[in-house]
Amino acid sequence: MFLDQDLAQEIVDRTMGVIDFNVNVMNKRGLIVGSGDRGRVNTLHEGALIAITQNRKVTIDRASSRTLRGVQPGVNLPLHHQGEVIGVVGITGEPNNVEICGELLKVMAEMMVEQASSLEHSRWQLREREEFFTRVVTGELDDAEQVAEWAHDLGIDPNVNRVVALFRWVGDSNPESEELNRLQRTVTTLDPGAFVPRVGPSELVAVIPVGSAGTSQDLSTRFFAQLSTPLNDNLRIAFGAQFESLAGLRPSYLTAYETMEVGCSTSFAGPEPEPADPSSNLLSNVYHYSDLEVAVLLSGLRGDWRGDRLAMPWRRLVEADTNGELVATFNSYVAHFGDRKRCAEALHIHRNTLRYRLDRITNLTGLELSKLPDLLKLYIGPLVDTPGHER
Repeated sequence: MFLDQDLAQEIVDRTMGVIDFNVNVMNKRGLIVGSGDRGRVNTLHEGALIAITQNRKVTIDRASSRTLRGVQPGVNLPLHHQGEVIGVVGITGEPNNVEICGELLKVMAEMMVEQASSLEHSRWQLREREEFFTRVVTGELDDAEQVAEWAHDLGIDPNVNRVVALFRWVGDSNPESEELNRLQRTVTTLDPGAFVPRVGPSELVAVIPVGSAGTSQDLSTRFFAQLSTPLNDNLRIAFGAQFESLAGLRPSYLTAYETMEVGCSTSFAGPEPEPADPSSNLLSNVYHYSDLEVAVLLSGLRGDWRGDRLAMPWRRLVEADTNGELVATFNSYVAHFGDRKRCAEALHIHRNTLRYRLDRITNLTGLELSKLPDLLKLYIGPLVDTPGHER
């Protein structure tokens, strides 16, 4: 435990708030690092050196104060932490008047050191756990034996099922530090075992023990219930699949990442989001792997010749659709399971207009939307299309 100037001065300030004597705190080298007399800071206290080397109380009267450098009459007592001398606390005054205060001061100072040590250990452990989860989910640490050993050292239960949630800010805006802190506090409120490492300037990864929460939808409901104010409109959240043990963290992160990519795709003909509930701070841009599983799995064909082949009709449609109305029409058609009446109502167009648009889609792509294989081929198109071909 290193006795730095901040902690030493805090000991001085708090103790001098209740006693009328000057207090000094010296480090292991006998230097004064905290004092009620700021002019003595960073000067050598030879009485403290004796207290450190001999591990005993050193009383200095007026006579001995003339023979030792940097001292004044008073009492100096060694400070201990975990059985080791880490410094000295001294109180200035006639020894007979300050000796009892000195003993109490020593007890109080050692309690403050212990408290500071515990806090620093907690912070260190939190940093280590965030580093652990970051390296595991990103694949930097993939050796099962090393993962198990590190988890054991950090007290992480390897058998707890966890789910990874990815938080991403889209557009040009990066999150403010206060928003990041609030988000991290909210996530850890879900479960004391949740960790939120930052993996980029605009991304956070939350590793959340599932416990009794059930599905990722249950987790997101609890998450929004904890928020005091709505989050940034540019924030997107994607929950990955649930896997068992620490070995499942990497695939859970990958499914969260792919779910985010699919959910943020403007051309994806996915299910219409539930309307936002302002009273619960619920966002419509929250994506769950369980809702988009087929789309996420199919997105793995991107860059493969099979995916390029499947994407060809979709590309023809996108290239010809200069104002985007045909893509919107197809998305609505899929979202309403081919129900033309509901589709036309959702688009606020006449059914004859809908029929005309659907016929145009067929002419452009060569696919009959009334035939399931053709419908699936066009549905899969945006999921497997490579970024270079997206509009």
